[in-house]
Amino acid sequence: MFSRSLTINVENHTLDKCTFLFAGEHFETGNWKTTHTEKIGEFATLEFESKEWLSGVSGYIYFSNAEHSHFLTVAFSCPITTAACFTARSGSTIPDCQGLLERVPDLARPGSGLRREAGCAWETQDLQDEHVVVRLIILPPEGCMLPEELGRRLAKARWCRSTLTDKVPEASAKVTLVERRVILEVDNRTEETFMLDGTFFDSGSWSEKVTSLQKGAVTQLEFASDEVFRGLCGCAWYVNESSLDTYFSIVFSNPLAGSACFNAWAGPPPAELLQELWAAPGLQSGGVQVPPGHGCAWNVVESGAVVHIRLVILEEIAAMDPSAYPPKKLQDAASNAAAVSKEPDVQPVLSESTAIIPVQSKQDEEESYPIEKLLSSTRPRDLLDGLGSGLKVAGAGVLAGTATLIAAPVMAAKEDGVTGFFKGLAAGVCGGVGLALGGAAAGVTQVARGVYNTPEAIQAAQDGKRWDSDTGAWVDDCCNLREEADQAAKAAEKEDDDEKEDEVGEDGQSSRKVADTSFYDIIGVKPNASPADIKKNYYKAALKLHPDKNQNDPEASKKFQKLAQAYQVLSDPKLRERYDMMGAEAISEQALPNIDPGLFFSMLFGAEQFEKYIGKLYLAMQTDNIAKDLQKDFDRHQATQGQDGARDVIGNHLEREMKWNSDKKDAQMKRQQFVREVTCATSLVSRLDRWVMGRNQDGWVASVLQEAIELSRVSFGGRLLRTIGGVYESAAEQFFTSMRGNFTIDGQIQSWKESTHAAQVKVQAFSSVAKSAFAVKHMHDVAGAGMSDEDQAKREEAAKEALSSFEGSLPVFLQTIWDVSQMDIENTLYKVCDKVLKDISVPWQIRHRRAVALQRLGHMFRDAGQVEFRDITQSQVAKQQLEEALYSAIREKT
Repeated sequence: MFSRSLTINVENHTLDKCTFLFAGEHFETGNWKTTHTEKIGEFATLEFESKEWLSGVSGYIYFSNAEHSHFLTVAFSCPITTAACFTARSGSTIPDCQGLLERVPDLARPGSGLRREAGCAWETQDLQDEHVVVRLIILPPEGCMLPEELGRRLAKARWCRSTLTDKVPEASAKVTLVERRVILEVDNRTEETFMLDGTFFDSGSWSEKVTSLQKGAVTQLEFASDEVFRGLCGCAWYVNESSLDTYFSIVFSNPLAGSACFNAWAGPPPAELLQELWAAPGLQSGGVQVPPGHGCAWNVVESGAVVHIRLVILEEIAAMDPSAYPPKKLQDAASNAAAVSKEPDVQPVLSESTAIIPVQSKQDEEESYPIEKLLSSTRPRDLLDGLGSGLKVAGAGVLAGTATLIAAPVMAAKEDGVTGFFKGLAAGVCGGVGLALGGAAAGVTQVARGVYNTPEAIQAAQDGKRWDSDTGAWVDDCCNLREEADQAAKAAEKEDDDEKEDEVGEDGQSSRKVADTSFYDIIGVKPNASPADIKKNYYKAALKLHPDKNQNDPEASKKFQKLAQAYQVLSDPKLRERYDMMGAEAISEQALPNIDPGLFFSMLFGAEQFEKYIGKLYLAMQTDNIAKDLQKDFDRHQATQGQDGARDVIGNHLEREMKWNSDKKDAQMKRQQFVREVTCATSLVSRLDRWVMGRNQDGWVASVLQEAIELSRVSFGGRLLRTIGGVYESAAEQFFTSMRGNFTIDGQIQSWKESTHAAQVKVQAFSSVAKSAFAVKHMHDVAGAGMSDEDQAKREEAAKEALSSFEGSLPVFLQTIWDVSQMDIENTLYKVCDKVLKDISVPWQIRHRRAVALQRLGHMFRDAGQVEFRDITQSQVAKQQLEEALYSAIREKT
């Protein structure tokens, strides 16, 4: 076995020897030798190792001071076959750690002196195949005193070679047979200085990157490519420094075969710059070109292997108007996608993206039967989709036929005994065979339809369209997030109004005078607060007053109990009404507890901090709806029949839910899911805007790091951060690979990665559900073995064993809840990212910047979530997690 280890001896020479706290990590291979280092004081030792056969230790870590104003980043690689590598950075921001790791340079030999970079210096103390030792020095600001020997050695230190590779090397002045160049002289006649905002190169790159276009000056931009088969192709854009709302955008290509192309805009950016690149007009060598509305003019000086263009940015150009996006053409495309398959006289329901899904009328719903729903299916996308759909439909027919074969003789036997059984058996055989054959025929039809639709699928995918499985149609792969946000707000407002009507009733409780305001004061709301406001404020207060966060306060537990009691009363309409009329004495007698499903899942998975990223879990929404419907059934039963037979209400309700899951409820869940996705998308856009629109990258990085550290310490924080970060990274990578086309090798690899990961998550969830079922059976067997015994002692012993078995199974149940929720979170976040990165209400340049920021956000969340602060595989920890969530979500019912 080939082992590799790395030891880093850190010396902290910053002012006041400020303490650095662990902030994040990422390991390609290997890990910490023991546990991760929590902090770096004046001195610290960081140890890493790998004992794998074919891989060494490689990754990066970073630390931050308490104020998140000073950071330390270390990247390293000690592979099996090649040289050890190391670099570090210290300063007011975190560099792109992934990029830093990709270009980390080789370590120098021991005794060859110091290497240095911004805020750091280091030297190799030991360099062996199995073990490497590095001395790392965190430097104070320039001009501060250092030990004499260190200062003398630092003056002779060489700069780290990773810094030298940050700059794009200049291309050779010599033009080869395959080299292509574009030289652009830009005469900026405006009163604005423009700074480089983004680039995309399908082939080629800068000769030397130019980061600004000074006002009133001429600046030369030069691009080159020596690729043998592709030539030069790309785009770049600048934004004004003063207000960040005026752009200068260019697209260009100079292929090996064919004519060169060019186009430019000054002022508002084009809606789809990438499409403009592929559709750019050929060069016109005669005279000055002044395209209307472009804000600039140019003429071609030279064409051929080297294209030379002189361009003038006109003095008067307009700023970007956000309301002008999307243009009418794109808006019509989005509207057509939203309206596809919409039938007349059908109330539309918002689908999972931009499409509209028709919902059956009440009459159709009453006439619709489960068998018909099983055998009906939309047209398949292509051959593979048709094969899957065909197997599903055929399987549904077989299952329905089997059910008929069994049910018919049983039901007939109840009426006519043995004679009826055989009559029913004959009818069941006929019906079962018919349904099975019908399902098989429908399955074959679906496969045939898939074969027929395959050519259309290939063409639609090439055109950048997306398949909507609900409507069975190809739609434009875009959305208008601004419009969807308006739709979601209206849908959420309607949900709130419906909930308020259900909870408050028609008695006008919200405006009634109250006898006592103490419970309202504890939660921090006014007596006329809505149920949603009460829940929201309780949420915040519960996080603030939780005993785990106030261990030094002996009264913390009592305060938390009073808060819970206040919420128990005010969250229940009837108890709140009695409290408002007669005060706390009127609600002293309590009955069985009732759990708020939304609060339970929120408290279990990160509470309020993660809600803006993942929204309300689908499992929580579904449980909440079932609980509300069940409560309505209880109320109706109590009003008509009193307390007798209350247990039957639950059984009848669940049976009805399983048998007659109506389209109306499906539509309600889709509306809630749509609101969740759009709300998360708008929140994510707001989170990225400091980087994307404000161009404050350093401030954004510091704020994200601080938030990630806080999120990592809440319930399931590490797992949620890794899950969210993984989806963000994957979505950003998919965006970047799609810029070069839908059928590229990189795009297919990324798609395979996503599919493989999704399959692994599903397998893990199914496995967890199976383990939970086995645990439940084991508990039932343990309890049933002795609970029926007449000996009291044996019954008590059996009860203890059952309780012990339950507590031992808590980690399994908690893992199952997480695995099922992870599927929901990932599916939702991919749709959220689609809305953010395919939002035509902003120009393409903004979407590109969103993808860059999203990828960085994913990296930082993933890194911060590598450390788990609670081990839920331990029964006691799992029990505590569930108890805290249950206690926070419980409320009493009278």
